[in-house]
Amino acid sequence: MTSQCRISAEQRAVLLTQDRAKRVYIAGPMTGIEDFNFPAFNAMADNMRAGGWHVENPADHGVVHGAEWADYLRYDVGRLATCEAIMLLPGWSKSKGANLEVTIARQLGMPIMLAEGAEPAPQPHPEPIAWMVGTAFWWTKEEAERDAAATGLPVVPVGPLTGSAEVEQLREVFKHSDAQIMRQSLRISNQRAQLAERDALLERVVKHAEFWRDHPCAEVVEGIAKEYKALSASPEPIEPVMAEDKA
Repeated sequence: MTSQCRISAEQRAVLLTQDRAKRVYIAGPMTGIEDFNFPAFNAMADNMRAGGWHVENPADHGVVHGAEWADYLRYDVGRLATCEAIMLLPGWSKSKGANLEVTIARQLGMPIMLAEGAEPAPQPHPEPIAWMVGTAFWWTKEEAERDAAATGLPVVPVGPLTGSAEVEQLREVFKHSDAQIMRQSLRISNQRAQLAERDALLERVVKHAEFWRDHPCAEVVEGIAKEYKALSASPEPIEPVMAEDKA
C-alpha cells in the first residue's frame, strides 16, 4: 500500500490490532439490579483507567428514555468490537446480554479478564467428546478407528463443544440413542431366531415328507414349505403361487 493510501485510525472505519490495544470493554449484569449495577461498572472503569486502559463502560450511556434491551445491546456490541479485551463483573453468567458479549469476544479472539468474584468463562472443550463411523457412535478414538478399519468408513469427530453442561447434555443424548439401538438390535435378534426356528421346522417337513406321504394334506403342506423356503432364500419378493395355478 502506498503512503498516499495510508490513513489514520481516526480517519478510517476499520480498526486494526494496534488501534484496539489497551482498550477494554466491561460486561456484567444490569437488569433487575439496583441502579442497574452502575456503581460496580463505574468502580471497575475507574480501576482500569488508573491502570492505563481506555475503557468502554456500558454504564456511561446511562438510561436512555424509550430505549429497549435490544437497543442498548446493539450499541454496546459495537463498542465491544473496538476493544482488545473484555472484563467480566460478578454475576455476568446470569445476564443474557453479557453471555452474548462473551460469545462475541471469544469468536473475535479477545482475552477474557475476570473481576474479583466473577465466574470463570467456560472454555471450549479441547477434544471431541465422541467419534462417529457411519451411524455408530464411539466414546474412544481407538474404538472408532477399529470400526473404520472394518467398515471402510471415515471417522468423524463430534465436538469440540463449549461448556461442560453442553458436553454432558450431548453425552446423555448419545446414551439414549445407544439404548434405543440396543433395544432395536435385541428385537431384530429375537425375530431372526424365531425365523430360524421356523425355517428349521419347515426343512424337517420337506425332508421327512416320505414318512407322511399318504396324509390327505401332505402335498399341500410340502408345497407351502418349499415355497416358503424359496421365498426366505430369495433376495427379491416372489409372486405367490395360487392353489389353482398348480393344477
